[in-house]
Amino acid sequence: MSTGNGFDDLGDDTLAERFRSSGGQAYFAELVRRHGGAIKRWCRRFVPDSALAEDLAQETFLRAFTRIHQFQGGNFKAWLFRIAFTVCLNRIKPPG
Repeated sequence: MSTGNGFDDLGDDTLAERFRSSGGQAYFAELVRRHGGAIKRWCRRFVPDSALAEDLAQETFLRAFTRIHQFQGGNFKAWLFRIAFTVCLNRIKPPG
């Protein structure tokens, strides 16, 4: 299904690289559009509260946005899920 945004032919890794090199936020917004639902569902597996899962998903994308320079190519989706896993584990880990 075409979104009409001109990104349909670009893979995730290309979008991430273009965002990293240009800072064009439309590239990152497309990555959020593509993977936002899956990341929210992933976070929901860790926490029973849907609002908290939404917060964790947002934190995941915030970390990806601010650390895009650490993405070295390969599989953006796997990199994003690794961030989500860490964010969720940090939330549910008991203190101490």
